[in-house]
Amino acid sequence: MPKNKITLSIIGVIILLFILGGGYFLFTRQSASKPPADKNQSVIDNGPEDLSPGDIGLTLTASQNKKQVKFSIDKLSGIKAVAYQITYEADSTKQEISEGGDPKIQRGIIGDVKFKSGDSSYESPWIDLGSASKNVVRYDSGVDSVTILLKITKDNNKVFQVEDKLNL
Repeated sequence: MPKNKITLSIIGVIILLFILGGGYFLFTRQSASKPPADKNQSVIDNGPEDLSPGDIGLTLTASQNKKQVKFSIDKLSGIKAVAYQITYEADSTKQEISEGGDPKIQRGIIGDVKFKSGDSSYESPWIDLGSASKNVVRYDSGVDSVTILLKITKDNNKVFQVEDKLNL
């Protein structure tokens, strides 16, 4: 075989290897970038879906002295569980300010709603906007508004959230 044919054969094999290697690289790269399709999942889960307060009959009420709040849910049908988070801004204590704190501080209360299967509505007890120690309540001052966030679990285990705000 002449030297030219051997050289051309070697170059041809090298080019063929590059083409096959490049094709393999592109194929595996495309496969890795696509997540595997799950036939049972048609929507990507981005967290709980939002419901409006009216969807569950949510009412948030303040006491006359605006030191307590309570909430009620008038449409419990189809709901298995409810967790709540109440948040508000209050004036910082003198101690918090002396330690370099901001004049306002975020406060919060969390809990679970206890109701019986078959109940059509729920009303919470009064919830103190402050702290309690040995049955002595120290109410927070400077509270202008209260926000409630409910995590609703329906009977089909689908999770929703409802948010409402009450200006005091």
